[in-house]
Amino acid sequence: MNKSEIHDMILPEKTYAEAMDTVVRPYLAERMITEYCWREKGKKIFCARARADNPKGVVIISHGFTETIEKHLETIYYFLCGGYHVYMPEHCGHGRSYRLCGEGDLSLVHVDDYRRYVEDLLFISRIAAREFSGLPLCVYGHSMGGGIASAAAAEAPELFSRLILTSPMIRPKSDPVPWAAAGLVASTRGKQGGYRLTKAAEEYTVGEILRVTEGSLAPVSCLDEEHRCENCDDCVTIEIWQNVLDAINEVVDSITLSYLVEKQKTKKTCCNKG
Repeated sequence: MNKSEIHDMILPEKTYAEAMDTVVRPYLAERMITEYCWREKGKKIFCARARADNPKGVVIISHGFTETIEKHLETIYYFLCGGYHVYMPEHCGHGRSYRLCGEGDLSLVHVDDYRRYVEDLLFISRIAAREFSGLPLCVYGHSMGGGIASAAAAEAPELFSRLILTSPMIRPKSDPVPWAAAGLVASTRGKQGGYRLTKAAEEYTVGEILRVTEGSLAPVSCLDEEHRCENCDDCVTIEIWQNVLDAINEVVDSITLSYLVEKQKTKKTCCNKG
């Protein structure tokens, strides 16, 4: 497409809403379908698929935080007009895709591991690559989706011919929660927003929390694989330190967060009585 054709395709700002209703939505209604795909049992990925009239490639869209397919209808329209088939999955915890925190609270977006986003996107990308094996595959990522798209392209560079990023979030901002502890809590936006645990308190152990926030619990660095020194195999004290570490792990892994909460409540009750 030349510059003139691209300019004519862009929706005018003054009549944007009208153009979306009279041009874009009818155009997409003839070319786009939605469906569920499963990478893991019981975890449905909601995905839109749209076919261009004269395809020259395929674009996978990776959306931003709290966004859904509806946010990117205009973008899908532009890619179709440019001659690209489009696949757009809704990420875990977004829109109509599966959630890890139950189906009740739709304001809560949580993922247990950032790689889940990446693996889901690669799963959909490979479906597209199989269906249109003769066409080049591109991935377009916006905001949080830019970080996911970048990670997917880095893991499977042979899969994509192009990586397109707009305002990419390469690393999630977890403030005020420390980055290392971000996986332990989930945030909720809005008037009643804040932070909450991502699983029940009895499912957290003190050991898990300490390893995330403090790192290794080893009393000496020699016990960490990446810091093992050349004398470890001949060291007579290494076994002693290993026994100390085993004892520490046994204690902290046997205590749950819910136990500490109840223990603290008991202490407060005793102090109030005193």
